Amino acid sequence: MDVLEAFGQGLRRLRKEGGLTLKEMSRRSGIGVRHLIELEHGRVNPRLLTLIQLAEGLEREVPEMWEEIFWKRIQGRKIEEFFAIMRRRAVGGLVEVNIPRYAEEMGVSPSTIKRYLKELLRQGRLHQYRYRTGRGNGVIYKVLKPED
Repeated sequence: MDVLEAFGQGLRRLRKEGGLTLKEMSRRSGIGVRHLIELEHGRVNPRLLTLIQLAEGLEREVPEMWEEIFWKRIQGRKIEEFFAIMRRRAVGGLVEVNIPRYAEEMGVSPSTIKRYLKELLRQGRLHQYRYRTGRGNGVIYKVLKPED
């Protein structure tokens, strides 16, 4: 899949997640329906002004929209790598995540590790347990098997 196709798929996903029809997206962004279809199918290269209009239509800033569009393409393999590390470190299916340690080990920021956790929770591949001790609060994760 080339970059334009990935952009188009991500754009379509964001539009649909926002509950927007092509017609509504056109109205919000000022971009014609036909051009939106071309963009979503990866047939045209968007200009900077078009990116700004798309972001406005999705009620986002351009960098936020860009990251959301390409998140799965860029981070999909990294999430799988992170999940594999968690599975290897799990004891009895449970693992405590030291976010700075994982971030350093994988060469990503701590906020990226938090996004990985959020995505794995969303996918139903982890379950989160919060606990409180005399030293403070913590979180432990259960690594779920496909049949769990």
